[in-house]
Amino acid sequence: MTATAASDGAARPLTVAVDSRELDPGSATSGVSRYLRCLLAALAGDPEIAIRVPGAAGPRVLGPHVLMPLRARRQGADVLHGPANGLPLLRFRIPSVVTVHDVAIYDHPEWFPDRQWISTRVLVPASIHAARVVICPSEATRRGLAGRLGVPAGKCRVIPHGVEAAFSSRIDPGRFVASSIRLRSAAADACALCDRVAASARGRGGGFAALQACGGDRASADELRDLERNASHHKEMRGFRELLTILQESTRFFA
Repeated sequence: MTATAASDGAARPLTVAVDSRELDPGSATSGVSRYLRCLLAALAGDPEIAIRVPGAAGPRVLGPHVLMPLRARRQGADVLHGPANGLPLLRFRIPSVVTVHDVAIYDHPEWFPDRQWISTRVLVPASIHAARVVICPSEATRRGLAGRLGVPAGKCRVIPHGVEAAFSSRIDPGRFVASSIRLRSAAADACALCDRVAASARGRGGGFAALQACGGDRASADELRDLERNASHHKEMRGFRELLTILQESTRFFA
């Protein structure tokens, strides 16, 4: 990785503006909100990157889509990261990267509130088209974007989500723990449930806990295999470091 060159030739940190709307109180319990909080914490203090959180204060459309990117530009942003499936409609020539977590809203629209057509037909496709790079946490999301929205495979980079310290205990293959937990109250309790699973794993000797949540009290074989395969990411904050590389690479298009 290389830092951005300043006008006097000296290296300076890459300045990344992050769309922080998912940190609003109304979204505090969402999975994307947790992803964003952990991402900001993991990148804080990194000498190669300077995080800016310009904020989207203002009228409903003007604030996030005009004022926020304008603030980012005034803060000297080299790149703008949209961590929640979208970007501001105006970006004032700031190179952009968007993270798309899944395509569930396209595969199962009945799971979501009505009147989502602005997001699914306008905001998400426009963001993907404008982004230099689309970050996907899984191959399934990459394939979904290709199939649903025709996103070229070369535009997507698969970077698994980073793993919090509570989940990064050394894994003993001989002490694999399968915790069968019924998810009763949907998304609002998901974060607390993950904390309970991590605590359960630590209490049983640090083994990896397989969360059997989807489908009530029975997880599919594919879900359990994915959890076991993803255990390899628990030793390092791999996703965060790879994201930093992507953010830096995106500035090359604007040099």
